Amino acid sequence: MDTGTITTNSSATREVKLFNINCNSYDFQNCCVYVEKTNDQNISRLHPMVVADILHQKLKINNIKQIKSIGRNRVKVILKSILDANNLVNNSHLKEDNLKAYIPNHLLEIKGLIRDVDTKYNIDYLKKYMSSSSPIIDF
Repeated sequence: MDTGTITTNSSATREVKLFNINCNSYDFQNCCVYVEKTNDQNISRLHPMVVADILHQKLKINNIKQIKSIGRNRVKVILKSILDANNLVNNSHLKEDNLKAYIPNHLLEIKGLIRDVDTKYNIDYLKKYMSSSSPIIDF
């Protein structure tokens, strides 16, 4: 089984988080990476064709499924695998074109409520016997 490490940096003030994820235990058919401009001066619209040209011609990234605009200064790049997404995030040549790539936290984390649990079961019991297809990080 391949294991990939996803690097995410969803804002400049947050620390970089590392997640070790077993590629076979999740459905990562759509590995999304957000690409946006880093310079604040003269920010014009970041066009998906410009990003596609940079990724394909300069960086030689070929495993791209789709590129689409999701804002004035942000483009979503959908890649074929988790490792391709990680390679794009860690690519140092993006800085030359004043771009940064990251995987937003909301695409990696699943938060939910557990309903209809009998009150006789405490949190320690649930932690011990609960299972999920996704890793349970915290209660």
